[in-house]
Amino acid sequence: MSIRADQTIIIEKRLGIPADYQYKAIRSKNYLFANWHNNKLVALSNLIKPGMRILDLGTGSGNFELRFAGRVKEIVGVDYNDEALEFLKRKIKEKRIKNVKLVCCDIRNLSKFGVGGKFDLIVMVDVIEHIKIDEAKKVVGVVKNMLNPNGKVCVVTPNYKSSWLLMEFVLDKFKLVPKLNNE
Repeated sequence: MSIRADQTIIIEKRLGIPADYQYKAIRSKNYLFANWHNNKLVALSNLIKPGMRILDLGTGSGNFELRFAGRVKEIVGVDYNDEALEFLKRKIKEKRIKNVKLVCCDIRNLSKFGVGGKFDLIVMVDVIEHIKIDEAKKVVGVVKNMLNPNGKVCVVTPNYKSSWLLMEFVLDKFKLVPKLNNE
């Protein structure tokens, strides 16, 4: 089991999810798989405006940063998975992106890591459902204080009152994606 110095268990490492998982998923030849990941970015693209300073909580392997860095002033990407951030650092360097800053921390401890400044947009894609409700409430409070006046927060999460539970079961049963149910 992989545990960070601050004793945080990295679930993706425990489950064997590679650091470049999201990066490869969105570029997959499997139409459903690629579009599942791409559609989230398409939806977020409507919120992106030139000159924005954006905080991405749960960066993963950086699809958001790689897609939108050229359209905004700055993106600060935060993730607790050091391996995913190292993968993204290599991609950012390879693509000569200069306006992305990466911070390795658990979003439940965001206030301790001095991410710094205020943001026009804060996004959390498929993250908040992985933390306990009391911790999520604290994260929301911290995030609220990090917004500029008129700033926006966009939280994307599976709809557990839809057919998502059935889809999760099928995907797990046939091992089409890393284990989802109860993770």
